[in-house]
Amino acid sequence: MAERKRVTHDMEIIIGKVVADNGDASLKDIVRLANQALKPCGPLVPASETVRKHVMRHRNGLNKVEDKQLDSTWSIGTGATPDIPNDGLPNVIAVWKFCLATEKEFTVRHARWVSRLAGLVRDRRMLYYWAHQYVLLERVGLALGEPVGALDPDAALVMHPWEYATACYLNLVSPSLIPGEFSVLSGKPWEEFDELCEEAIFEAETDALSEAVREPGKGLFMGGEKIAPDMEDWTTEARWVYVYWLRNIQKGPKWLKLSAHKKATLIAQLTEWISSRQQQALKWGMMDMPLEKLMLLRHSGQQKAPLRELLPSMLIPTEIIRQAGYGEITSKRRESYERTHKTEE
Repeated sequence: MAERKRVTHDMEIIIGKVVADNGDASLKDIVRLANQALKPCGPLVPASETVRKHVMRHRNGLNKVEDKQLDSTWSIGTGATPDIPNDGLPNVIAVWKFCLATEKEFTVRHARWVSRLAGLVRDRRMLYYWAHQYVLLERVGLALGEPVGALDPDAALVMHPWEYATACYLNLVSPSLIPGEFSVLSGKPWEEFDELCEEAIFEAETDALSEAVREPGKGLFMGGEKIAPDMEDWTTEARWVYVYWLRNIQKGPKWLKLSAHKKATLIAQLTEWISSRQQQALKWGMMDMPLEKLMLLRHSGQQKAPLRELLPSMLIPTEIIRQAGYGEITSKRRESYERTHKTEE
């Protein structure tokens, strides 16, 4: 007897977004659209009748919690709320005019999200797109009767490609399934976060090797000896990637057993590795990772190294993490992945 296919948490959100985005459509049409949205999951997609059951669950949930004020069409009068400060109105009005001309939905809920995200998404062409995605997630949460975590799209919104893929690979965040987000993962205004990045580097290096001291413009020193070069020519993205990997190797099975000299050697190797990969990473983007492949990686319970293909081998410091005691993938990491992506009926 064939194994019954289940609707995973990710699939539930995808179905919910289709329902939330097509409230006036017939049940038959919504089920068809939901099946289309689930196609990238390939052989993992459940039967149409199962999808239909979940579509009805979301429709019934939305009908019960519909907020007529928040889901009404926005105007300047309805938008004059504490959620939308007066200085945020120019962005809201700009996006409203775009929606008016393109016949897209623009509710009070949309206006609130446009106002919230305007400082992050400076390209107004993408501002409606991102606001709409958060509106859909908000509606899905209402239909399910519980908040839908937005950490994954948050990360996709604020991180650059190399940083984002590394964070996903190390299970700091999960890949977001918002279609098209990979095309906006460049040119983001995060240079103002430099000071926080420097603090994160300081804490990571101090935790890794208390004897080490980084001297600005010179490099990392231990006992008066220079053990790693300066990061002056690194991008902010490269600095965050360095922190992620340095934190990761500190959790390696062998790390605590290593001598201070060996730890210093690994930190130096990681520093050199980041420097050597920075140019390659700048040429590489998430567009190289098709959504279909990403979906299969997220949903396949038989994938031995989940998310491994999300990051090219050239952007994984294989030898360094091996010296820290990591194998291909530990059973603990696999169990953690399976718990994070548990399925439901």
